[in-house]
Amino acid sequence: MGENDTRFRGLSFAPRVGVGFVTDAKLLNFNSPFPQNSTRLVGGEITLDFGKLRNDAFRRVGELALLYYWGHSEDQFTQDDLPLANNPLAGLIRFSNKRESNSHYVFAEWRWPTFAPVYTSKHWALINPQFGVGAGAIIINTKVTQGDDNPMTKDVNAVAFAVTGSTQVRLVEFAWGNFLMSLEGAVRVFAGQAFGMVGEGGLRFTWSRF
Repeated sequence: MGENDTRFRGLSFAPRVGVGFVTDAKLLNFNSPFPQNSTRLVGGEITLDFGKLRNDAFRRVGELALLYYWGHSEDQFTQDDLPLANNPLAGLIRFSNKRESNSHYVFAEWRWPTFAPVYTSKHWALINPQFGVGAGAIIINTKVTQGDDNPMTKDVNAVAFAVTGSTQVRLVEFAWGNFLMSLEGAVRVFAGQAFGMVGEGGLRFTWSRF
């Protein structure tokens, strides 16, 4: 292999959690499977790190991340949520709509090399930002329950394809030999058949060849 050939540099695993709002822009459409409330996310990612040797020094090229999240959201809308809730006429209108959404997020994302940390030492680095762009799918299943006295329940489903972009910051990174551990925060946006923004946090464990 030549000096400028791209090489596999390392592997990392990061359990992550997040919360945000993901929608199909059809608000108050209670037959839509997309949540009407915030979604809590739990999942993780596997990341492959690539780089090049140049002038006997290793330079990062970027990272390929494979992400999976499981999402959960609950929302309820009744006559009390209408603008007429305090009007005597509101008593003539009685309805209830409860929704419970479970979703799966599967994405692949390319991340460019991290910027220079604000502070570095032999074992520590602080405030190290990074940007990424990816694409994937969101699979949603929502159970809709209408009415209180004689409730009717149905399932609605959807598959949405979306692109995603993220701004990540490795807040604190600790390195020892070939192993690294970092505490991270991120903001992620979605666009395409689904729109939204999610705040994420995670703990990354990395094995590096160099």
